[in-house]
Amino acid sequence: MFPEQTSYRQIATPELGGLAARAAAVLQRNDMGGWTRAAPNLYPHQWSWDSAFIAIGLAHLDTGRAAVEIRSLLDHQWKNGKVPHIVFNPDAPPESYFPGPEHWASAADADEAPSGPAPTSGLCQPPAHAIAVRRILEVAERRGEGVAGVRKFLAEIYPKLLAWHRYLATARDPEGSGLVTIFHPWESGTDNSPRWSAAMGRVEVGEMPDYERPDLNHVPDPSERPTGPEYDRFIWLVEVIKRDGCNDAATYDASPAVRKQRAEVAGARAVVVYVHSGGVRRRAGLRALRRLRASMGDDEQLLRAVVGFGKSGDAYLLTVWEGPVGAGRFLDSPRLAEVLQRWPNSGWANEWMPENEFGHWDGLRLRRNRNKHGLRVPEAARAAADLPTKGDSR
Repeated sequence: MFPEQTSYRQIATPELGGLAARAAAVLQRNDMGGWTRAAPNLYPHQWSWDSAFIAIGLAHLDTGRAAVEIRSLLDHQWKNGKVPHIVFNPDAPPESYFPGPEHWASAADADEAPSGPAPTSGLCQPPAHAIAVRRILEVAERRGEGVAGVRKFLAEIYPKLLAWHRYLATARDPEGSGLVTIFHPWESGTDNSPRWSAAMGRVEVGEMPDYERPDLNHVPDPSERPTGPEYDRFIWLVEVIKRDGCNDAATYDASPAVRKQRAEVAGARAVVVYVHSGGVRRRAGLRALRRLRASMGDDEQLLRAVVGFGKSGDAYLLTVWEGPVGAGRFLDSPRLAEVLQRWPNSGWANEWMPENEFGHWDGLRLRRNRNKHGLRVPEAARAAADLPTKGDSR
């Protein structure tokens, strides 16, 4: 077993040379005992996914120290499973980084915030930690050293890693789309990438207090850093997230894009048609639903129609209508009745409310069914929208 706290400075690496030695020296210079700062001046705190990659490097030097790196980060995990993107170093000068712990102080009052001694930010970063943990185990097994300690470490942190991924799959994917929502470019891992320029350019900055940027003092050329207007937008998004109490649901609901989607589906109705047509009848079911879709013609009430397969033998038709008139007309149509007569015991049609799953309607598609027991539509609007992929769309 390895100790709870191990400093990298205690790890001798005389066998290293060249690039490996220089990389090890970087880790050594930034080692803080139980965690590693991202940079000595510009980034004096512990960053989430930096620690994951740091742990991968440390594993080749000492698997125990690599495990401590991950553990020290997860010790500050939020109650809802979120791993914060920064754990602040209480010994770092207040003026060393902005937005620092003072700026994020209100995050400590959030319902899901951790109760540890070190404050954290309210953002998160990509979940590279499980990959790091696997690499630690692989190195230990390949060398035949410290395997028992690493396995004990795995058993200890597995619930935390599971809670972290579950948080991303639920709180950060309220639509059930399979895509994780981020609220800030800093959550992407590509913080200052030009890919955010267009979206950030549309952010309207409200009133906020003046601030100083210590990051400009740590680079020889300020053009290497975001411009003033760009940083204003970054900080404004932080203010919005803090205003919402670092509550993911509140921040998501307040999103202009989400409000627009809700407005677009206000009053809309949707109808799901299902037939179980396994074996040789599989193509027959798909063709029947395609013909049913074609029979709608140019109905002005129809917004969207998608046909595709679900689990083996299941075919679905999803339709979205401007209002109850179109949906009702479709449910009462002779062509739909004909389809259901062909599958009297294994087919049905049911209405659901798209505003309950507003994120699905615009790009409505059949998605992979991750429920091992299969869908049981209609149980809820969410179940109706959580359908498998491989559909074709109109």
